[in-house]
Amino acid sequence: MTDANPIVKGDGVMAASGAAAPARRKGVGRVLLVGDDPVHGARLQSMLAQWNMDVELAADGHDAVSRLGTPDRPLPDLVLMEARMPGLDGVAAIRLVRALPLPACDAPIVALSASASAEDRAALRAAGADGCLSKPVDAAELAQLLESGIAASNMPRRSTLRASKRANRLRRDQAAALAALLRSLD
Repeated sequence: MTDANPIVKGDGVMAASGAAAPARRKGVGRVLLVGDDPVHGARLQSMLAQWNMDVELAADGHDAVSRLGTPDRPLPDLVLMEARMPGLDGVAAIRLVRALPLPACDAPIVALSASASAEDRAALRAAGADGCLSKPVDAAELAQLLESGIAASNMPRRSTLRASKRANRLRRDQAAALAALLRSLD
């Protein structure tokens, strides 16, 4: 890559590329960065810190699920998770996060993948990832992602959608039971 493309150099300093820092959106500021690659993690952490984001590191999928599943710990506004890690990989970790109780299951998760294959991205989406970024992460793409409103305060909640579906099922079941009761009275 050249300096015309926004990159993070080895020392963690963003190249002079004109990539503007994303405006800090309401509710955007806490990022949980999950991965086993310390060099890539340090680069992303440096980039996010330049944009005044608070970054918490999780070493792997198990660590991330544990942190997100701790009730007294504040939830991050965004989770950036490596797709491939030893032990619990990104797909499995995302599935476990989505199975956690509220509000943890609603954490917005963006997968980070060195693979650009459609199958890998589809597997991450099917597991519950809200988005995917290719590695190495491009500063402009990350800024665009943050500006897109993917952070927690800007996303429709899965739990709200699930509750709405449950309420609709309950109404249908109650209507069917009432109809059956009325038929039995005739």
